[in-house]
Amino acid sequence: MRFMAAGFFVFLSLSILTTFLHSQDQANDAIKEFKKAVADARKNYDGSIEGAKEKKDREIAAATQAALKALKDELSSSGPGEVARAIQLAKRICQLDPEDEEAKKILLAAGIDLDTIKPVNPNPDVPAAPKEAPAVQAPPAPPPGRIPLGSLDTGPGNTSPQQGSGSLRDQGSGSLRDKVNQLSRGIGTGTNYYPIEINRRPLTLPGGASQSTFALGLVGGELEYCDWDGCRNVDLDGFFFKGGAQFGASDDLTLGFELGYVFLSVDDPWGWSASADDFLPIELYSRLSLHKTETLEVAGQIYLPLSIADGTDTYNGFQIGLPTRFTFSDDATIALHIGDGLFNLGSDTTNINFWMGLGLQASDNVNLRLSLLPVSTGDTPSGTPFEIRLTYSSSINTDMFAVIRDFYGSTEFLVGWNFRSF
Repeated sequence: MRFMAAGFFVFLSLSILTTFLHSQDQANDAIKEFKKAVADARKNYDGSIEGAKEKKDREIAAATQAALKALKDELSSSGPGEVARAIQLAKRICQLDPEDEEAKKILLAAGIDLDTIKPVNPNPDVPAAPKEAPAVQAPPAPPPGRIPLGSLDTGPGNTSPQQGSGSLRDQGSGSLRDKVNQLSRGIGTGTNYYPIEINRRPLTLPGGASQSTFALGLVGGELEYCDWDGCRNVDLDGFFFKGGAQFGASDDLTLGFELGYVFLSVDDPWGWSASADDFLPIELYSRLSLHKTETLEVAGQIYLPLSIADGTDTYNGFQIGLPTRFTFSDDATIALHIGDGLFNLGSDTTNINFWMGLGLQASDNVNLRLSLLPVSTGDTPSGTPFEIRLTYSSSINTDMFAVIRDFYGSTEFLVGWNFRSF
């Protein structure tokens, strides 16, 4: 009996111990499963967070690019006079993309400090996010067939655009470079699009604009002189000054005149010399724009010199020209000129003069132009007349120029200034 009790006790103890050990294994397995589940859940959570952040970044980048495209499209579609609007759009573009070169050019041309343009942070999770700029509100569309005009006047007490009148050309689909050139006109002009680069300027002045010109020059060379002893070449030297004015009767029509005075000395190889001074012919001209595109412009011109010197005929004929300019690229670095003084309709004869010129826009302010007369009909002396003109434009209102001109042995050198008001 005692052995039976002891055996039962041993059996019961083993059963309890086995059950406890088995339960301990189950608990360990449960803990392992729990830890594994937690690790998997955290991994999935981290993956979901990372994926969500990547998705968010992609959506933000896509939204930013879409906003930039919309702003640039709106800027490109603005009319030539909407300068204030172009500035606001350029600001928004710089806020989204501070490295956009064309928008920066517009702001710099308008005299706006780029450091004042704070970039917009599209991700609000970044702690130091600057305040987001308000959305761009597009102005109401103009009536069909009419382009809104205006310029930026930043004079004292004026911060709104002033409206002008007339239009230089229909540029419903202008480019960013057009906006830069509009701003480069200066401030407070109240005029239409008129760039500082000569290769991009229209062949006619804007309507209502005026230009005055003053030049000083030297002339020298040989002149055929005939008297009762026959004809011979005499040496000619002189000094002259000229002045003139142009006026934009409309965006497509410019009228002008020039008048001058000359002091001459003549040395004859036969031993005599003389000096004289007199008025230069009054030069009247008009130019009408016939065709305008982004790279090609054609005009018609009539030039009429009227002599007022003593002992000369007042009328000796006139010229008809078709000044034509072709630029080879959007930035107008190179321009081809033809058609100046094409038909010379004299009182007795008619000549055709085929002038050709090449203009190099070395910078926004410097222009160099070389012109040649390789073909001329009629009885003309030997040689190829040419002209070299260097122009420095300090603004759209002022040009300074120097010219060397050779015309069949007679050489001129002159310097001058153009002053424009709008």
